[in-house]
Amino acid sequence: MFSIVLSLAIYLSTLGYFGQAINHLFISHPDIALSEIFLVALALAFMKYKIGMGVMIVYGSYLPYHVSLTKSTLIVIVLDAIISFCSYFIIFSLTLAASPDVNLNALSNHNVFSIFNSVPYGLIIAALFFFAAILIAWTPIIAMAETVVLTLIERFHCSRRLASCVLIVCLLILGAIEVATHLPWGDIKVVGYYHLHNFLKNMTLDVLMPIAAFWMAIFVGWTIPPQITKAELNFKPGFYSLWLFLMRYVVPVAIAIVLFTVTVLEKLAF
Repeated sequence: MFSIVLSLAIYLSTLGYFGQAINHLFISHPDIALSEIFLVALALAFMKYKIGMGVMIVYGSYLPYHVSLTKSTLIVIVLDAIISFCSYFIIFSLTLAASPDVNLNALSNHNVFSIFNSVPYGLIIAALFFFAAILIAWTPIIAMAETVVLTLIERFHCSRRLASCVLIVCLLILGAIEVATHLPWGDIKVVGYYHLHNFLKNMTLDVLMPIAAFWMAIFVGWTIPPQITKAELNFKPGFYSLWLFLMRYVVPVAIAIVLFTVTVLEKLAF
């Protein structure tokens, strides 16, 4: 996945759009408030790292004890940032190469192939792009599924096969409901900002995951004995004290403010 995304970014940038992409990256947008950018970035972090679902905690539990969590975290962040920048250069180069009659404001299956046909070897680029997209989509799906399956195994003492089957059935039901909401009656407003067609996705991203992250911060900062987190993180004393202070006082308050802002002030305002 990393090799494909990096190769596509380098190839598309050599078509003459690298300079424009760099310039666009650093253009200031005074019409966009800094608080809005912060909320979008935080929501993206919740979504990409599945903080509210404890995915990183589950993955961390499989690491051998001698593996440094700090170094592993930095590696994940750096690689994720590189992938994000590569994706930006790919999308931006494709939009610049697209013909003027292509509607770039609504990328869909109606115009995506027209965009790829605007660059040399477009079909090959499209095949590689969508193959990488499939791999990128599978990664968080497997991570979230493992979180739920492991919880079912530990809580209900069932086998991994049974837990996986239960999860598949639940996902099929939720998926069918999500597909059905894209029918005309999916535009019915449920509450405030939310319509039927975006209720599941937005409620999960804007409400459920921040709430779960809030209680996770409370649990890690106040419930788990400090000697356990100190041994697991293996931070230096001064850095650990800073981390514990942030986890206990700053992180829960910040998440609560963001949750209140997103749900009450923006999305649920009539």
